[in-house]
Amino acid sequence: MAEELVDTGIQRLLGDLDELPDPVLGYQLLEPPSRRATLASQALSAAGVHKYSPIGSLVLTLGCKFVCPYCPIPAYNQRQYRTKSGERIAEEIEQLYREYHIRFFLGADDNFFNDRERTLDIAETLARKVDAGSRPHSKIRWGTEATIHDTLKMKDHLPLIRKAGLWGVWLGVEDMSGALVRKGQDADKTLEAFGLLRENGIFPIPMMMHHDSQPLYTLKGQSGLLNQVRLLRKAGAISMQVMMLTPSPGSKLYVETYTSGLAYQSVGDIPIEPYIGDGNHIVASRDPYPWRKQFNILIAYLYFYNPLRFGIALLRPKGKTHSADADARHLKVVGNTLVRSTNENQVSILPRASDPMTEADWGGGFFAGDVSHDITELGEAGGLSYIAADNAFFEWDLVGEA
Repeated sequence: MAEELVDTGIQRLLGDLDELPDPVLGYQLLEPPSRRATLASQALSAAGVHKYSPIGSLVLTLGCKFVCPYCPIPAYNQRQYRTKSGERIAEEIEQLYREYHIRFFLGADDNFFNDRERTLDIAETLARKVDAGSRPHSKIRWGTEATIHDTLKMKDHLPLIRKAGLWGVWLGVEDMSGALVRKGQDADKTLEAFGLLRENGIFPIPMMMHHDSQPLYTLKGQSGLLNQVRLLRKAGAISMQVMMLTPSPGSKLYVETYTSGLAYQSVGDIPIEPYIGDGNHIVASRDPYPWRKQFNILIAYLYFYNPLRFGIALLRPKGKTHSADADARHLKVVGNTLVRSTNENQVSILPRASDPMTEADWGGGFFAGDVSHDITELGEAGGLSYIAADNAFFEWDLVGEA
């Protein structure tokens, strides 16, 4: 049988992302998990979608202004930046919340802060929905990806963006020393961006990239992998990702990596198949002992996610409850009713402590997962307000307005 490769030319991109199909249509076609070789007679039910997909993925924006040599994003986006409108995104969030009770979303963005005006269109629209008392938009939390450079450019708008529901930002830190790539960032700017996000109640989550010229640790400076992990953790990173520089199809370095002989065809008796090129494995390196790079990544994870340090943090936390909004919200008791004040003119009232909380009450503010609770104790400890319910302590989150 003859095979023929047909060049169809450069793909034409959809300019207006609002023309994409509604994501609810995709959720209606999700296949229930099974070991069968054939499809099931029915797609997942709404309850099944909520069970197997508690975090929804949304296309908010596509593209990035930077042209990093290891990154395929510029090529497959043809150096274009495209977005959905704020109204379309708000509509999709509401539909997914009402249909499948999804409250957590991740924006499939390359650099959400890439364009100031388009970012503000999305944030202002979602924030208006919150101000209007929209239950879905007051309940949701979402995360996205961005660069250090553009995060700093948006620093004056971070309170608004937090109000829109942004909970965490995965930041392309790569290598703070600038040895790998230069895109307007260094150690000082990275720490500044982390501080701004923390001050506004947004989790900073660094994405790092290990490479041949980066040592595991240095006595002086911050070029070592562990040096940077330590610095980022002190700056407020709650999680992190460390991956090895890997050739990606469409990037400038892809062809050169293979023609220069850096890429491995196999390691031992294991062939390098596409799924191994995920950044978690060493598939191309100049290091004479590439296994050391693999261990460096594992050591970095062990250092950051140290069980002993985790236990100490639980017993002796250094900061206040971070899940609270960072706009100086305070809890206090008036009679047996808990109120939250953001300023003199804005107050939310929770149900009386003696009344059981139901789903209908969550719009006032307190919830713990998807379970309703009776509030049994309200108070302060160490200068921080807390809520106890059913003899257990919960992180508190205040949403909506009474």
